[in-house]
Amino acid sequence: MRVLMRMGMSPFDNLDLYSVISRNAIGTNAGNMLFPYAIIKNIYEDDIEIDAYKSANEKDADKINETYDMFLIPLTNAFREDFVEELRNLTKLVQKLKIPCVVIGVGLQAAYEPDFTISNSFDEDVLQFCNAVLEKSRSIGVRGEITQEYLVRLGIKRRKIDVIGCPSMYTFGDFLPLKKPLNLSSATRISFSYNQSRNEAFYDFFERIKKKYPDYCYILQSLNEMKLLYAGDTVPGIDKYNKYYIGTADSRSFLEGRMRMFINVPSWIDFLTKMDLGVGCCIHGSIASVLAGNPTIVFAFDSRVRELAEYHNIPFRRVEDIKDDTELLDIYESIDFAQVLKGHVERYDNFKRFLKKNGISCADVSGYGKVSEFDRRMSTIILNCPEGVVPYRNLPAEEQDIQLKNYLKMCDGKINWCHKEKATGNNQKRIDNILVQWENSKKCCENNINKLR
Repeated sequence: MRVLMRMGMSPFDNLDLYSVISRNAIGTNAGNMLFPYAIIKNIYEDDIEIDAYKSANEKDADKINETYDMFLIPLTNAFREDFVEELRNLTKLVQKLKIPCVVIGVGLQAAYEPDFTISNSFDEDVLQFCNAVLEKSRSIGVRGEITQEYLVRLGIKRRKIDVIGCPSMYTFGDFLPLKKPLNLSSATRISFSYNQSRNEAFYDFFERIKKKYPDYCYILQSLNEMKLLYAGDTVPGIDKYNKYYIGTADSRSFLEGRMRMFINVPSWIDFLTKMDLGVGCCIHGSIASVLAGNPTIVFAFDSRVRELAEYHNIPFRRVEDIKDDTELLDIYESIDFAQVLKGHVERYDNFKRFLKKNGISCADVSGYGKVSEFDRRMSTIILNCPEGVVPYRNLPAEEQDIQLKNYLKMCDGKINWCHKEKATGNNQKRIDNILVQWENSKKCCENNINKLR
């Protein structure tokens, strides 16, 4: 059986760091590695071949129909305004496919308390997409009850919507590891997951945590942050973000090496097993912490984080509840971290029923450390960047030089591509924006090379 899956890269591809950055193989966010990894692990057998498919194009329909038996479409918060173009492309493609097309986990991006009485600019596009998919599958798998209610209000029948949560939570099947919570102290190792666009009040809380618990590490997720680590490239638009956001190579956390990022899931989870506590507002960064067995607290800004935390019983607090005098210890002591285990077996069984309903066989992966067919294949791969991506200034001078020169070469390649695209006369405004960004990146890289000399 040959399966095509929407994802930037397969776990079996094992791309090197340069290729991940140049191809944007994480789809702008490392969290996008987690759920395809878990889906593949849950369905992989010797007789299944699974290929990655990044951007939908209806021109590919004939080839896909000839080559594949199924198209799997894992999505995150895809029901949002800035994803409309890709959603339309997916709709056109699905409409032309003759094979089963299954959406495994999709969510609405909305306010923490969504107002379903107000229409969204993307509602009609979402409805057309869901109708196209439901002609090729028995149901749509959504991340939580908020998304389910949204689709029902658009006119999708409730019986056609299955709430399955995020597949990444089923990486170990019906099992979740959980360490016993420790007493917080200055020696407590804390991993932070965060997003550059969030408010200053929340990150002032982070700063207070860092002062009391100095053994911390930022686990970054965005592609721009990976470029920052790799070559010291300043994150674009940094002036728009809060004053605590670490977007330049001269920050203390960067210089001290308290920042890390990963290009494969096993390395990410393995690193987090060495931490004691996960704190953050990125839902997939928090799920990675849960999968490492760490007591984890996620702070919800919006519906996309809230509904997954609620569905999977991940301990969470609302960001608006953070005050100037809020202490991590008070929150920590008020939480029963074992709540994440409650109902997990039932949720996994529900996930398997969804797969079966849509003609997808489920492999036996239950149990931490259980060796499945997926695990056997992964064990034959020597993973790239197993310790994660570290700030380039923490590398030996020779390695710094190599990375900076590679990045300069990447910048030149991207700039040349932009000029060729501009010559076609298509998407001029978009290409101009990309060109300016890569020209700025080149200048930044050249400055860093000069500093190294």
